[in-house]
Amino acid sequence: MRDKKRDNENGTCYQDAFRFAMDTPSNCESDVRLVHGTVYSTHFKCRINHAWVEMGGGDVVIDSTINFLGRATKYYDFAEAEAAVKYTKREMSKAAVRTGHFGPWESEKKLSKKVKKDLTSGAESCII
Repeated sequence: MRDKKRDNENGTCYQDAFRFAMDTPSNCESDVRLVHGTVYSTHFKCRINHAWVEMGGGDVVIDSTINFLGRATKYYDFAEAEAAVKYTKREMSKAAVRTGHFGPWESEKKLSKKVKKDLTSGAESCII
């Protein structure tokens, strides 16, 4: 499977989150969700498309990009995260096989809805 990082500027968050979710033991499989959405990047000083993993019925977030493991409420506040799509292991496997990459699989429009909203309100935003 190709690493879409070479095709765009998404970095490795999609690949890292995909692999973490897939490596989760099968007894936890029904509890794992790969999440595609947006976060606020303090590095770029704008919102960016991003991927992370949720477990525990959505109560726990794992984001290896920023080395975060903790309560989802804290993550969503800290990263100003907004989930666009949540995938089960089966759904993410199908999407990866269908497209040949780790993500994102959604249209930029769906992921970047918040980004466009910020732009119209005058808030600083970008898509990388």
